[in-house]
Amino acid sequence: MKRLSIVLALSGVFLVGFVPCDSGSNEMPAVPEPSPIASIPSTFKRMPKGEFQMGDGRDRDAPVHWVALSEYYIAETEVTVGQFRAFVSDSKYITDAEKATGDDNGSYVDDGRVHKKSGVNWMCDVAGNRRPASDDNHPVIHVSHNDAVAYCAWLNKTHPVEGMVYRLPTEAEWEYAARGGEADIKAHNYECSGCNEADLGKYAWYAGNRNGINNTHPVATKRANALGLYDMTGNVYEWCSDWYAVDYYTHSPKQDPENRTPSSDRVIRGGSWDCSSAYCHTPCRDYYAPNNRRSILGFRVVLGVRG
Repeated sequence: MKRLSIVLALSGVFLVGFVPCDSGSNEMPAVPEPSPIASIPSTFKRMPKGEFQMGDGRDRDAPVHWVALSEYYIAETEVTVGQFRAFVSDSKYITDAEKATGDDNGSYVDDGRVHKKSGVNWMCDVAGNRRPASDDNHPVIHVSHNDAVAYCAWLNKTHPVEGMVYRLPTEAEWEYAARGGEADIKAHNYECSGCNEADLGKYAWYAGNRNGINNTHPVATKRANALGLYDMTGNVYEWCSDWYAVDYYTHSPKQDPENRTPSSDRVIRGGSWDCSSAYCHTPCRDYYAPNNRRSILGFRVVLGVRG
């Protein structure tokens, strides 16, 4: 008889595998319902409430405006292949790339040219090849916004934190964390992934240091920003919860802004292994349709009081 052994790691729950049960019983041991835990996972960093100036004066990143945020927690790293595998193994979830039919099946890959390739899903690398086990610490890619939301829902079910919810960050929360939070901004240290182009390569995997290699990199192999967050720019773009609107900054509220008005696209942030420094600039906004999957798209999870 076998039993399921589960351990917590990083921002999710890793399925370690089946191990022999020494009880000698033929009965499958009962699995208790998960109960709320008393503390925040150690792999999430606290973001105290604060204010900052969001955006810059360039195109869709304008205008610069003041934003005030409530406290939240954000994962140190992007969700990895191993973490996403635990989710799929436990929930039997089928991603958008897998369940799509016809020409919509699969994901966009980069094998020397960017094109849609059938059969590609979260288990695949940038070129669309099946990843080896050694890639489990790479950020998961070929996942849609819908897939990312489903992952968060699974965390809330399997690893609940009383009074809080796992979810995607708003783009304001994402930018605040990427900039290093209020203390770092006020001190003008700007020890963040994409604030200083001259130092970008210390913090990010991007087009300027990929050395001709088209691939993601293991998370947390570059320097962390002032908050201890890794890969806030570069490696993979990260889905945010907001719907995209080019003029949202002109009328967004100051307190905890989040664009909940549906449009054709969701916001993505941070740039990727394939991006120039301009797209890795911290205020830079971009977007894709929520069912889009690509070799540059991943996500990170936050934990907050708002759903």
